[in-house]
Amino acid sequence: QVQLEPGPVATPFEQRPVGTELAMCQRYFVRLADNFFIWSGYCGAGAGYSSAQTLPVEMRIQPTASNITSFSRTGASFAEENIECYPLKKQSVYFSCLCSTTANSAFFYAGADLDAEL
Repeated sequence: QVQLEPGPVATPFEQRPVGTELAMCQRYFVRLADNFFIWSGYCGAGAGYSSAQTLPVEMRIQPTASNITSFSRTGASFAEENIECYPLKKQSVYFSCLCSTTANSAFFYAGADLDAEL
């Protein structure tokens, strides 16, 4: 039970709930692992697909996106260079991609790191 605080006087130990600590951290950084759903259904080569998602908490400022990743659970695919991530204000993100191959049944997923520290 360590608690750091300024000044020479100690105060009683405080312990915030884990969920509160996580939410406070997510105001600065969120990692969307490759589980963000973009699309399912027919995929035409060269066609564009997109999806928006609300983030777990409102971030401190509009975040920047990096380390954008993607994968498909079917024979269809899209190239890494054809996927983009756009943070929308402070509480949502928008992914868009271009399909590289044609498939009757495609499931696309994406991920990104969102940083609102600066």
